[in-house]
This record gives sequence, structure tokens and C-alpha cells, in this order.
Amino acid sequence: VMAAYNGARHLRAAVDSILAQSLRDLELIVVDDASTDDTPQILALYAKDDPRVRVVRNATNLGPFGSGNRGLALARAPIIARMDADDISHPARLERQVGFLEAPPDHILVGNSFRAIDDAGQTHYVKVKPTDAFGVRWIMPFPCTIEHPGAAFRARMPDGSRVRYDETEPIAQDFELFARLTEVGKAAILPEVLFSYRTHASNISTTRTDEQRRITRAIARSVQARDLPEDL
Repeated sequence: VMAAYNGARHLRAAVDSILAQSLRDLELIVVDDASTDDTPQILALYAKDDPRVRVVRNATNLGPFGSGNRGLALARAPIIARMDADDISHPARLERQVGFLEAPPDHILVGNSFRAIDDAGQTHYVKVKPTDAFGVRWIMPFPCTIEHPGAAFRARMPDGSRVRYDETEPIAQDFELFARLTEVGKAAILPEVLFSYRTHASNISTTRTDEQRRITRAIARSVQARDLPEDL
């Protein structure tokens, strides 16, 4: 599931990286969030050329999590991989993540190590952070330890309900979702570098820093209240 808003600059590289996955049996659902650049035309060409690509367009801008929920509602696979329109998934990403989630049935969420790149694709740094379920559970009450565009998770909760984002706040709801998933199942971070995470001036972490910090702290406090003794 990919949400795209005015992402024409990097969109081709992002879509190409999914269609070139070693795991061929996939459906790429792209939600165009009422883009005003060339995003609709680019996506139309991909949908025409590859039957695995399904494109839907929002009549109005819903934001990343409203668009994400629309994609989740349309997805038919039992495992969802998230992707941003400016990042790059490495060829073995989906094969490795799906294989991991299919092996231990008690895991509901998996992330991976990543390469941070700039707007031109040059490497800033590489973060390798293998973490098992025990480690993720301990870290999650503080920062969100799994990068949203590199995550894969089961499409349904253990009770059978579909996974959805909370749309109460406009940003940082990946943290809320991942904290909710780790409450009902195990999560892990793979040691392999399986996607390139693009950092640039248009990232929400750059353009809405104070708002992101406020919302993230509120989510963290909620998770801390769930997982830690009150007096701590």
C-alpha cells in the first residue's frame, strides 16, 4: 500500500522498486491523494502496463493516514507492506518480510534495517538494528522504533478485525498503530538493509517538527501508561 501526494519527482523509482521485487505475487495499491502534479499521469501508465498495479484517486486530500486506510480497505492480501512514494524498496524486501511473518505465526509486525538517502539518492548513513520481540516491546513506549515505509504487518488483528490507522491526528499515527500491534502480537526488526529511506526538505519531520513532537509524545505517554507501572 502506497500513498502518493505530488510525488512525481521520485514516484517512478518507488514504484519500479516494488515491481522489481523478487516476490512476484503482489498487488501494489497506490492511493493518489488528490495530487496536482504529474502523479496521476505517471500512475496511469503503470496501471496500464502492469496488472499488479491498482490506482485509486481521492476526490479531496485525505492526508497520509486517511489515504492509508483507503488502501488498507482495498487490499486483498493477508500481509500488508507499506511504502512511501519517495522511498526505494530493495529487491528482496518483500520476500524476506513475508517469509518472516509466515514462519513464526505469533509475529504481527516486522521492520528492517535501512539506508538513509538524500533527495539525489546519495547515502547519508546506514542504520542496522536487529531487534527481537522482547527488545521492540521495551523500546516502543519511548520512540517508534520501526520505520513506517519499511514495515510489513498482518492485514487483520488476532480478533479478525482489519488493521486501520487512527485518524484522530494528522501525523505520527504509524507510531500509534505499531504500538497497538505490539500490544496484541510480537514485532521484530530484521538485520538486513531492505529499503532506502529518503530524507529531504518536504518530509513531515522537517516541515511539521513541533506538531510531530507533540503528537508523538502524547502517543508515547499513552503506551507508557499501558506498559509501565504508574509510579515509574
